[in-house]
Amino acid sequence: MMKPLDVLRGLYVRSPDFVRNAAMPFLTLVPTRMKFGKTYADWRMRISRAAGDPRFAHEQHLGSLRALLAKAHQGSPYYHELIDKAFGRGFDASTLMPADLRCLPVLDKERLRQAGDGALAVPLWQLDRAGTNGSNAESPFSFFLDKDRSPREMAFVYDVWSRIGFSEQDARVRLRGFQLKDSGSGHYEWDPALRELKIAVFPMLPEDVPIYLDEIDRRGIRFLYGYPSAIELLCRHMRKIGRTPSAGIKGILPISEPLFDHQRRLIRDVLGNVAFSAFYGLSEKVAFAAEVLGEEGLYEFNPLYGLTELLDEKMTPSRNLAKKGEL
Repeated sequence: MMKPLDVLRGLYVRSPDFVRNAAMPFLTLVPTRMKFGKTYADWRMRISRAAGDPRFAHEQHLGSLRALLAKAHQGSPYYHELIDKAFGRGFDASTLMPADLRCLPVLDKERLRQAGDGALAVPLWQLDRAGTNGSNAESPFSFFLDKDRSPREMAFVYDVWSRIGFSEQDARVRLRGFQLKDSGSGHYEWDPALRELKIAVFPMLPEDVPIYLDEIDRRGIRFLYGYPSAIELLCRHMRKIGRTPSAGIKGILPISEPLFDHQRRLIRDVLGNVAFSAFYGLSEKVAFAAEVLGEEGLYEFNPLYGLTELLDEKMTPSRNLAKKGEL
């Protein structure tokens, strides 16, 4: 069952400006621990324990997989039929092993379009509709996400960010999105509920940067969060005007874009030997990988988040690759 507090954070983040502006004074008064909630705290504990206990990680991974298949079998007409066809009508999710997934067909977008709402394992009101933008080769594709996903998502994100000293109490500069609305100063906007200083990244001109830096210094912010391209541009302008935040920047929290080696070099050339905390995720919320400490550019999937299956060019599961000695 969904908990109201688990839904509220995601609802706030995705709400229109007028909703956030109305809720902001109240949320500012809520203690940080309450904003994140018990679900968030429980997941942080599990993620931390799994990092140092492979047996616990395996048990959690297997338990989540079995629970997911049981949920799909019980709640979705489409998956119920598909699972029964693969395992028989006596399907028992408690005995399922990862290798058994090879008995299930690989699903593509067209199959899921045909399945429609029959693929949903919970009522529609418990879900948010999301989607891909499509391309010249593919049409847009709609999918659904749990409304109460935000605390779980943030537990994985903050676990990665905590590796360079960022915590729920820290503020961050946010460099993502485009021009701020007229409701802000025209250059920046402070969100006390999320502890984010949102600065306009389009356009971002050299003459804007002293205004940003004055506000960063006033608030003592030491973390930059956002698109690597926007952080790179900010650093280029800082180098041009010969000024950086007075307290220094402690860490970089990049998102949504590839982080290139030349961007790391430029950012460090301007800000010093700052730490980076990068992760990789999918819009569908099915895989999450964090950059390995000390191994920049190398990412490791978190087993508590999801199961990542390798397919060959013919969409054949990894069992055939294993036979060839390729895994």
